[in-house]
Amino acid sequence: MMEKNGLALISIGLVIFVVSANARLGTYDFLSMITAGSFMMIGLFVFRKGKKKRGVVNEDK
Repeated sequence: MMEKNGLALISIGLVIFVVSANARLGTYDFLSMITAGSFMMIGLFVFRKGKKKRGVVNEDK
């Protein structure tokens, strides 16, 4: 369950990041970019914590 919440936060962060750019004027809203980065970092933390709690190991190593 924590993994899904983490992925949801990451996707919300990505949407905010895309919306933070104004293509017509070529400017960025840096407060929105900081908010998007925060959502993505928190989402990544929650996702990895959920994976560790469930005991999933990466088999590619």
